[in-house]
Amino acid sequence: MCGITGLWAARPNKNHQLCLQNMTDALTHRGPDQTGLWQEETAGVFLGHRRLSIMDTSTDGLQPMTSASGRYTIVFNGEFYNFSDLKAELSPHNPVYRGHSDTEIFLHAVDYWGLETALQKTDGMFAFALWDNEEKILIMARDRFGKKPLYVGWAGNDFVLASELKAFHQHPQFSKHIKLGAQDLFLTYGYVPAPHTIFERVWQLLPGHVFWLKQEDLQQKEDLSEKFKPYWSPIERAEKSLHRKTLTAESDLPDELETVLKNAIRKRMIADVPLGAFLSGGIDSSLITALMQAEHSERIKTYSIGFQEDSFDEAPFARQIAAHLGTDHHELYVRPFDALNVIPDLPRIYDEPFSDISAIPTYLLAKFASNDVTVALSGDGGDEIMGGYTRHISAPSLFRLTRPLPKLLKKGLKKGIFSLNPEMANRLDRAIPFLEELQNKDLFLRLLALSSNRDHWVNFGSLTPIPLQEFLETPIAGLNFAELMMLGDTLHTLPNKFLVKVDRASMANALEVRSPFLDTALFEYAWSLPFSMKIKEHKGKWLLRQVLRKYVPSPLFERPKQGFNIPLALWLRRDLKGWAEDLLSDSELKNNNFNADKIRSAWKLHQDGQDRFTNKLWAVLQYQSWARQWL
Repeated sequence: MCGITGLWAARPNKNHQLCLQNMTDALTHRGPDQTGLWQEETAGVFLGHRRLSIMDTSTDGLQPMTSASGRYTIVFNGEFYNFSDLKAELSPHNPVYRGHSDTEIFLHAVDYWGLETALQKTDGMFAFALWDNEEKILIMARDRFGKKPLYVGWAGNDFVLASELKAFHQHPQFSKHIKLGAQDLFLTYGYVPAPHTIFERVWQLLPGHVFWLKQEDLQQKEDLSEKFKPYWSPIERAEKSLHRKTLTAESDLPDELETVLKNAIRKRMIADVPLGAFLSGGIDSSLITALMQAEHSERIKTYSIGFQEDSFDEAPFARQIAAHLGTDHHELYVRPFDALNVIPDLPRIYDEPFSDISAIPTYLLAKFASNDVTVALSGDGGDEIMGGYTRHISAPSLFRLTRPLPKLLKKGLKKGIFSLNPEMANRLDRAIPFLEELQNKDLFLRLLALSSNRDHWVNFGSLTPIPLQEFLETPIAGLNFAELMMLGDTLHTLPNKFLVKVDRASMANALEVRSPFLDTALFEYAWSLPFSMKIKEHKGKWLLRQVLRKYVPSPLFERPKQGFNIPLALWLRRDLKGWAEDLLSDSELKNNNFNADKIRSAWKLHQDGQDRFTNKLWAVLQYQSWARQWL
């Protein structure tokens, strides 16, 4: 796993070499082992690489790497899990290898088959920039689900690219103007969805997309997102899988799923460095750990963290499951002091406003695990493909129940919620969208929002369209409401929230995290299953539960979904109150285009015990803290 940078200078000069060096050094945390710089002097193309050695830790795996033909030069971040299959398929061409890195094998694949065919044959997580010296084209691509990040944009007259935005700040002509609508997007979801970023003239390459940049593009300085082209679509794959007939008897499906999942895990256990697993005690991470241990003769290293507050502490469940499976379990109990100390670092770690509170325990877990291992497997993606979120399970039935109610009754119920005592109002707050006149696609968007409160806290703001809305306008025919949300989460929440959280938290600690549930074959298999194998008896991930029962007794994992959180509402009234008051002062809020009156009013209600504004207030605080760091 690595960090990549690059620039294409309209008028190259010696200062660009120093600029590339500084950009690459800004990503040292992503690749602390080695650095590499390359330039094509005539065209003015510069590529930089920071290396975290996972496969072929020798100097033969150094990047930037040039293909055997000399035509292509690449900087690559990620892993190709099927590199052995690619190597076997290439063997009739008798390629000569200097090492055994997956990057070198991919370059041979591009040499022999061309980029488009090579991309279709790959299976992995990645982001890369590839210079084609014959066509004089710079090509960039991102993996199918968006595990690895890639930002592209303009700095003055130069095109720039990097794994993280912090590298862009090293270019002397990078402009820090906030993109119109991006602040509102952030305050709605708690992150800025791709292809947008918080800055003007900067974009995130969408998952499963590729784009080409030519010399003449440097003169136009256009919206780069218009050039993004898909090479793989989860919508198309899900649609094809949905129409596939399932011939397997229902009683045999657990064994079938287990086989597909084992294949995904085996590929992700290949590494030349120490490897372990995150174990929260939930269904997804427990199943990944169980199958890893079943495939391994030695005890798998597993990691979990706990909290002193019982309602947030899943560590005892993880401990019991680890004991049952016989893993080499490591546990860290986090004190409020430990978590609070991470908060000032969040703007540096994420370098774009990001408000998922579970970023704090995720960072602490990654830091803890990185003391022993360089690679960890996680359960990310299980909820999206197998129906694991509460909204997948409860929203359809609640929607059917409330939709026929008269408008006046809905209005009265909504008003009644706000008149309840704070504790009851907090619990019922997420029910408010169900009492409004919404279609299921609009309800889904509201359920993704940080708060049911629709007041605009940003002055002169307006929501910018996002790819999720396009999908919701023309969804796959025959999807039920739960399936609509599951696929929508794969397109939107997974890459923009959960994968961003894990990537930045892990790479800040030079740890690579791999996610077997985000295996392409597993994704397609999951969408070929009957819906009843996902949500059944008002429980999500039904088929995953059947597989897990073969390894872990049901009482150890059958419990309500808890999430990976900390007691934020309490801390904002206690430990973080002074820090928050400073950031939420009238002058600080107005400096960053916020409606100070509305936010101060919500802050007062929060201090009085009303928690329904907690997530949205935390988003404002993260924006304010980020602005101090980067603006």
